[in-house]
Amino acid sequence: RRAPRRAAFVRVSRTHRMPHARRQLGPLPVALPARAVADACRASTDARFAEALVIEAVQRRATTLTLLHDELYAGPRQRSATLRAGIAAAATGAWSVAEHDLVRLVRRSAVLPTPLLNPELVGPDGVRLPTPDLWFDDVGLAVQVHSHAYHADGDAWTQTVRADSALAEAGVIRIALTPREIRASPDDVLARLERTYLSLRTRPRTAARATPRPVR
Repeated sequence: RRAPRRAAFVRVSRTHRMPHARRQLGPLPVALPARAVADACRASTDARFAEALVIEAVQRRATTLTLLHDELYAGPRQRSATLRAGIAAAATGAWSVAEHDLVRLVRRSAVLPTPLLNPELVGPDGVRLPTPDLWFDDVGLAVQVHSHAYHADGDAWTQTVRADSALAEAGVIRIALTPREIRASPDDVLARLERTYLSLRTRPRTAARATPRPVR
């Protein structure tokens, strides 16, 4: 019932649904992550921001899709489109917005089947392999999205190179993509994926085995 006002970077909003579940952050009672993520998505008109926020919150295990669904249906319907978009993106199993963009691109194809996202991969010798971002199981094709933001660091880049080598040593054909080329040249990326997929259909498949990873 109080008039909302701003103070510096703080934006105050009215609500009839005060969060009962809270955490104490020093002197401040704060809402649980699911409520915070939901409110942030509703406050934005940028669907990509919402997708990135929800995916990261779920992947960092700050919250779950179940709790976010609860917030979606318990909160106001007004301006809930961005929250719905974020939940839908995280529900695909994507670990980043770039992966989600790639999944949407693959769905346009009349050639490519539905891929597995971030499956658990085991080599012919039973040793666990690095997780590919997308996996086309019928031909054993791995797709990796290499983001400069996450792989530019020296240790991260070393791990990326080792992961690519481990897949190659197990006989796995892989395609490496960047988020930028997925956004800027989607048709070229899709054509590249389709060409590689079709070429692998005429070759013996790698003995690597994939198990779908459950979405939290």
